[in-house]
Amino acid sequence: MIPVQDNASAPFALNHARILHSNLLTGATASAGSGSNPAFSLLPNTFERFEFTATVTLTYVLPSNVTIDTVCLGAHNLGNKYSVLVSYKSTTGGAIVSFGAKTPTTNDAIMLHSASTANIKELIITFTGSGSGYVGVTSAGVAMQMPRPFFSGHSPLPLSAVTQYSNSITETGQFVGREIKSRGFETSVSWDNLPSSFIRGDFFAFIQDAKLLPFFFAWNLLLYPDDVGYVAVNEDITPTLNGKRTLMSVGFNLQGHG
Repeated sequence: MIPVQDNASAPFALNHARILHSNLLTGATASAGSGSNPAFSLLPNTFERFEFTATVTLTYVLPSNVTIDTVCLGAHNLGNKYSVLVSYKSTTGGAIVSFGAKTPTTNDAIMLHSASTANIKELIITFTGSGSGYVGVTSAGVAMQMPRPFFSGHSPLPLSAVTQYSNSITETGQFVGREIKSRGFETSVSWDNLPSSFIRGDFFAFIQDAKLLPFFFAWNLLLYPDDVGYVAVNEDITPTLNGKRTLMSVGFNLQGHG
């Protein structure tokens, strides 16, 4: 059993949720050896995409160095088509250092998280495979780590489908057919006994970012590294004091995108 940690400072075990809400690639220059519109992968929307049809390397050059421990990809169709290798350079023209790799079997969002940080000037992502491929969103930065894991259960986003149906029924009540009008994913998250210093510090910064843009969420990279979503909230996030010293509780709903 993984022991419960009672401090307010990361790092925490990988069964604690990770949230990447600040994209440090914003302002980078994107280029690729082939394909079309690599810069679209830096936009937060999911309908404009970097598209390619064969093995390709996508490079982001930053105006100045940034520190990251997490790289995420969302709104993609790489599952069972392409493998992903993420590398970086600390200086222009410097040595290439491996950051992480993934061979996705689904089109769910991808999160590559490192226990240590990397100081990067260029981020390099190689997609190896064939067929029509695309990536809508790429994000890199330092993920916020929740001080508590989930104790009261959680419905993983990839298993929490929200589908709107339209049934065709005759006047006598006979079933004729069904049409799917829309597809999506929704889940909820909640934590108790969070240190007030964390809520008023790192978590408050997340609240402000979440008002404007989607973010990447992984609830348990230790046991379920593929349960990752590119998500957004549709209401204000409001932490509350729970009556135990200065500890606080918070919960909110997540809606998956892409």
